[in-house]
Amino acid sequence: MAVCPLHLTTATGQLGKAADSWLADQAPDAIPISPTTEKVLRDQTKQILENPAAVDCLMAATHTEFNIAFEVDGLPCKCRVDGATPDFFYDFKTTRDADPDETFHRACLDFKYELQAAFYLIGGMQAGWPRHRMQFIATSTTYPYHCAVMALPESVLQEAEARVYALLRELEHRRALDWWTPHYYGKVIEMNAKYFQKGRGW
Repeated sequence: MAVCPLHLTTATGQLGKAADSWLADQAPDAIPISPTTEKVLRDQTKQILENPAAVDCLMAATHTEFNIAFEVDGLPCKCRVDGATPDFFYDFKTTRDADPDETFHRACLDFKYELQAAFYLIGGMQAGWPRHRMQFIATSTTYPYHCAVMALPESVLQEAEARVYALLRELEHRRALDWWTPHYYGKVIEMNAKYFQKGRGW
């Protein structure tokens, strides 16, 4: 990472026009960040290292930031894993919520993390890892930057596996037919009456 000098940042601590010449001087592979962002990252890292469960993941890691190429019923697939121990995969997630242990399930619902966990599990098992529940290292970007290590219930993971297989079958079917429109095209859809129960005024 390349940290921009404080005097070149905006009043809110971000990179602005004053930093353009500094940015131009950075190496092509540099990751430019503001001092504000650097402080948040350092505070997040400190909290991750304060959590023994997160430290156990990191200390047991045998592989980090690697790809797995695999097939499901002849369909080529690929996933990129943040880290793996001999027994399970782990994945870093950020959240703006201050207490990820209480709210991370909402992020799972919003961003379909259960599908990611199931998809990675399928690839991981083909690559030789045992069946496991991915551990999400959820780190908050909000003070005091708490970290929680979360795992999906086994029942949710099993449902997600079935959904992943169904989605891959659908993808193969759509490719064969070159059909990319939504499933409801070609149908007349009757709206649910419950949407009109309130506020009609007649």
